[in-house]
Amino acid sequence: MNFERCYMFTNKKLIRFGLSLFVFLGIINFTI
Repeated sequence: MNFERCYMFTNKKLIRFGLSLFVFLGIINFTI
């Protein structure tokens, strides 16, 4: 259970990081 919780936490972090990176790249492409 502890391992699952840790996995979910890291997964959420990765998803959030990916989304922010996607938005950042989208903004760069839009401004150029």
